[in-house]
Amino acid sequence: MSMVAPKQTMLDELQTAFQRAKGSKLIVGKEDLKKTELLLKSYIPMLRVIKDLHLAKTTFNQKSAEAIVIAREITSEIHRSYKAITEFILATINNLHNPHERVILQKLYIEGWSYKKTVNYMDYGYNKDVYPIGATTVADRRRKAIKAIALSFKITGILESVPADVLEYGNEVSFSNNPRHNKI
Repeated sequence: MSMVAPKQTMLDELQTAFQRAKGSKLIVGKEDLKKTELLLKSYIPMLRVIKDLHLAKTTFNQKSAEAIVIAREITSEIHRSYKAITEFILATINNLHNPHERVILQKLYIEGWSYKKTVNYMDYGYNKDVYPIGATTVADRRRKAIKAIALSFKITGILESVPADVLEYGNEVSFSNNPRHNKI
């Protein structure tokens, strides 16, 4: 059995994504934008889940052998998928060409800032590399950046993993049994 290098596997997956995108029209619709924004808003909760799963692995030793096997299978699958999605979100935001778009999305979705705080930050111009912009420009750049990220997600097939019925309930995703904690 021959072992395939990780870089070669990634290149094969990328080539498959491009082949899939080659035959289809790459138009980003409203549903794609909603799914993209839902994934962006889920970034911080996914990081929390990854951290919790990592900590849960240490408690497996206190359970029965059967429970350990089941828990490891479930947590490893969730851990892998969440880790892949969060890494892709971070890489996609960091690879945006426009520095304003990059900073806006980093503040909103990676660092978890409120929209108002982000607008104030961009209006004042704290970042030396990025000149100050107003609230309407922030809104325009945010929308443009989300469209660019939605296109990347569509090419790679990530948007296909987000079920459409999740969008029917607004931007709610269940991460907790408490309904007050479900909103992102």
